[in-house]
Amino acid sequence: MLNEIELNQLIESIDEELRKNGIPIKSRCDRALMKISKELKISLPLFPTKNPIFSGAPDVYCKAVHQWYQNRYGDRLKELSDWGCFIVLLKEDFWEFNVPEFFGECNFFISQDINDIGVGSSCNILATCNDITQDFADSLVDSDMEMIFHSFVSALDFYTALTRFNVHNLSMWEAAIADFRAARNHMLFGTPHYGQAKWSFSQFIEKLFKGLLVKAGVKNPRSFGHGLVDLAKAYNEMYSAEVSIEKIGELKTSSEVRYDQAKVTKEEIIKVQFLVFDVVKEISMSLTS
Repeated sequence: MLNEIELNQLIESIDEELRKNGIPIKSRCDRALMKISKELKISLPLFPTKNPIFSGAPDVYCKAVHQWYQNRYGDRLKELSDWGCFIVLLKEDFWEFNVPEFFGECNFFISQDINDIGVGSSCNILATCNDITQDFADSLVDSDMEMIFHSFVSALDFYTALTRFNVHNLSMWEAAIADFRAARNHMLFGTPHYGQAKWSFSQFIEKLFKGLLVKAGVKNPRSFGHGLVDLAKAYNEMYSAEVSIEKIGELKTSSEVRYDQAKVTKEEIIKVQFLVFDVVKEISMSLTS
C-alpha cells in the first residue's frame, strides 16, 4: 500500500498528464481514480464512505484522491457536466439521472432511501438524481422503481458503447456529441421544445453513421442527405452489420418538427431517447464483433 507522500506524488503526476491531454477540471478526479485503479490493480469506490467498517486501502485511496482535488481546485470541481445522464418521465414530469463513471466493479442497486448512496463499490441509482427529494422518492410505486432501474441499465449500456467510438477517431464525432447534448437541453432547459430535441437526436445518429462511412472509405457521405434509413443500410453493408432498420425508421424525423408544424409529446421524446441508446449499442457491437 502506498504511503501518503507516494500517493500524493502519483495523483500529482496523473493530474499533470490529464491537464496536458485537455481533460477539464470537473472530470479529472474521476479520471485519476480510473488511472490509479488500473495502475494498482484495485477496484476503487465511486465516493469515500463515512462508515469506519469500510476503511481499507480502496477507501483510503478514494478519500485521498477526492481530498487532493478538493484542495487543489475547490469549487471548480462543482461545474455541472451534461455528460452521463438520462431522462425519465415520472408523474408527467421529466427527471434527470446521472450515470456515474466507475472503475473495476460496481454494484448498482435501487432503494427509495436516497440517503443510502451505497458503500464501497456500490451505488443507489435513485440517489444519482440530483433534484429528487425523499418525499418524492417515497411516492414512487414498484412499477416506477422498475422503470428507473431498466432505464439506468439501458443508459449504462449506451455510455459504455460510446467509449468504443472514441478509439476510432471518427470525423463529425464532436458535432455528433454536440447534437446529443442539444437534445437533452431542448428537453430540460429554457422553453422546452421536444421537436428540436427529436431533431437533435436524429442528427446525432446521422453524424455517427456518416463518420463511420467516411472511415470505411465513402468520399461524400453528405450525398445521403438526412436519410437515416439509407445511411443505416449503407453502414450494414459496409460493416457486415445488422443494425435494426426498423428502429432507424422510428428515428426518422422530418425537419418540420423544428418549426412546430409537427408536435412531439413527452412520451414520444422519451421513447426516442431510448431508441437512440439501443441503436448506438447495436452499432458499437458491430464494431467490436
